[in-house]
Amino acid sequence: MAVGAGAVARAQFVFCVQSDNLGSGRSDVRAGAGLGHALAERGHGAAIVGRERWSRLPAADLVVSLSPTFDPARLPRSTPVVAWICDQIDNWSTLRQLSAFDAVFTSSRAGVDRLEEAFGGPVTVIPIGVDIGLFRPHPTRRASDTVVSLDEVKRPTYFTLPGLYRNALVVIDQVGSAGQPFGTPHCRLFESLACGAMPVTSHDDGLAEVGLEEVPVHTTPSDLDRAVRELQADPLNTMETSGRLGAMVRSEHSWERRADEFLRHVEPLLGRAGHPDAAAYPATLGFFPDYRRTNPYQTMLYADLPAHDVAVVPVDARNALVPRDPGGRLDHYLLHLHWTSPLLQTQPGPYGAELALRQFRQRVEDFQDRGGRLVWTIHNMLPHECPNRAAEIHLCRFLASRAHLIHVMDTNTARMVAPLYQLRADRTVVIPHGSYVGVYPDVVSREDARRRLGLREHEIALLMLGGIRPYKGLDLLLDVFDELSRSDPRLRLLVVGKPYGVADSEQWRERCEQHPQIMAHFAHAADADLQIWYRAADLAVLPYLSILNSGSFQLALSFDLPVVGARHGLLAALLDPAYTEAFTPGSGADLRRALETAVRRLVGRPEVRRAAHAAARRYPPDAMASDFAAALLAMYATSAPPQAVSQP
Repeated sequence: MAVGAGAVARAQFVFCVQSDNLGSGRSDVRAGAGLGHALAERGHGAAIVGRERWSRLPAADLVVSLSPTFDPARLPRSTPVVAWICDQIDNWSTLRQLSAFDAVFTSSRAGVDRLEEAFGGPVTVIPIGVDIGLFRPHPTRRASDTVVSLDEVKRPTYFTLPGLYRNALVVIDQVGSAGQPFGTPHCRLFESLACGAMPVTSHDDGLAEVGLEEVPVHTTPSDLDRAVRELQADPLNTMETSGRLGAMVRSEHSWERRADEFLRHVEPLLGRAGHPDAAAYPATLGFFPDYRRTNPYQTMLYADLPAHDVAVVPVDARNALVPRDPGGRLDHYLLHLHWTSPLLQTQPGPYGAELALRQFRQRVEDFQDRGGRLVWTIHNMLPHECPNRAAEIHLCRFLASRAHLIHVMDTNTARMVAPLYQLRADRTVVIPHGSYVGVYPDVVSREDARRRLGLREHEIALLMLGGIRPYKGLDLLLDVFDELSRSDPRLRLLVVGKPYGVADSEQWRERCEQHPQIMAHFAHAADADLQIWYRAADLAVLPYLSILNSGSFQLALSFDLPVVGARHGLLAALLDPAYTEAFTPGSGADLRRALETAVRRLVGRPEVRRAAHAAARRYPPDAMASDFAAALLAMYATSAPPQAVSQP
């Protein structure tokens, strides 16, 4: 559906919506058509494109997506694309490809905080508007007591609503939570006021922000009945108020006003439209895999990069290494690989893994020939579950030979991985795993947390929290706890985490449910709930069978909790006796000794909590982000690609 056909176009805009049927009344097509029409009246070209035609978008100087199902990766870097988020903010805020947009707009200030972290940069407020040509008061409007409830009108459409509004004194708009934009008044409030009717709404979100704080709000049926009766009792006063608010809406919230705001914000992007040189664009870091939904480490690590004009964008390295590949040189592009398991370990057997490895190596070599640089963070020596071990070792050797920068979290990493692959010191940077201080909510007191979990004052709670996989040693811990709990009835075990691809998960669930001193939550713990588990606990337990780095260790310290941990990998050097007790991994006898010792030596001692508190604050997330940004900015300052080195 073209908008503004025949207008002299200075720029061509395309609005991507779920459906281009204006009669549907969907908010995305309403907003796209309203803004598009106003742009067309200013001499620009605008088109509204429904989902069925996204695969063949018309030529555009800028694409605007109003749907979270639109993937910006379908467009090259030479075509700027922005997200305009007017509703479905929950879907948008968890959208992995949000950071692939060149800019993000939202319709309210309440949406900014929710979206800035997911986007990785500033978010601009551009509210929704109203078509003052279609939605306007009747010139001979008279006082009446007519009430229109939109819930009772059969299938009101965008085009039939103005007639309803002009004949009404009061419009009842009961917006359900599913249909309410985050912090944004519903478009029907603007439309009814623009026609001269007084709306009564069930949500006050964002009313004051757009000057509509006088709009009556009801929360119960009796509130609604009282508000309507008061408005009907004095129709002239109601019309005066709605007329005044309507004049403000038509002046301050018209699509013409929004078009001016929109053009001002997209002007810098239009300046680069069609530019063939990728080096002219802001520096970009593509990263794989994207685990930000369940692990904030990547968000923490990249926190400083947007301030240095580095765009951070997830990519699927199994298919492509460059998001929105512009073609040509990639001198301002870095690819950052984290956990490598998704590349090869999901392949069907050695042959599939070897084929995937060859294809990945070819993509990396081609990408580096174009000037792209590779960064590799070593989280584990090899993936914990590694059925295609031989191919994985070859992959690690290839990455070690081709990476421009290798990020490790401890100076001992190179020595520990040396039996498998060699790391060159001149390409290696040590940036430790920061703590999680300030990352998660932490306002619940110990007393309140224990009350919520039903823990008594004298009970001692041991906590194992995190994704449950075989290497984490839950079987070992359950065996040891069976013995300990018989000799010490004060002990309680809290097991919190989602099992990942584990055949024994039902067996674990049954064991925990049948034990009177175990409380288990076999699911991912919500961010807001972590404080409850950690503040209620007396001791964190990391019964790992093997480990290199451990975010769970840093998380426990961030909540001032002492730790019993496996003396293995890089974790071994972090087990300070001031707030930890170490055990030999895989040894049930030594784990029992460590737990008994920790209960006597660490639990209930304020000085131990203070030591854990101080340790977590020695290297907080902002320090890690600053160090990582410094390492990457040095790479952006030079374009010399690394030469491959031989591997044994």
